[in-house]
Amino acid sequence: MRKLFFLSFLMIASTSVASDSGWTFKNGFYKPFVKVSNPSRKFVLFITEKGKVYKGSCRKRSAESCIVYPKKKFFLKEDVTYVVIELTGSFPRVVKVGKVDN
Repeated sequence: MRKLFFLSFLMIASTSVASDSGWTFKNGFYKPFVKVSNPSRKFVLFITEKGKVYKGSCRKRSAESCIVYPKKKFFLKEDVTYVVIELTGSFPRVVKVGKVDN
């Protein structure tokens, strides 16, 4: 119940949705990714439709952006929601919320 409340709060609290997301296929597995601009002090949570939460980490970094992948590998593409959170001051701020594009 807490997860549902938290997810609905994040959906309502967000103001923008990124279009820079998708899936990569490598070695027989799928991995979702999200492109994040200005990645310092930001992290991404990937949430499956079953309610499992995976923290993403930056794999491909450039000067102004970063592509974030979770460690979890998927056999099939499924509905995955992502939440980009920025750590500012004493309270975290939700920057983006969206679904990984199929």
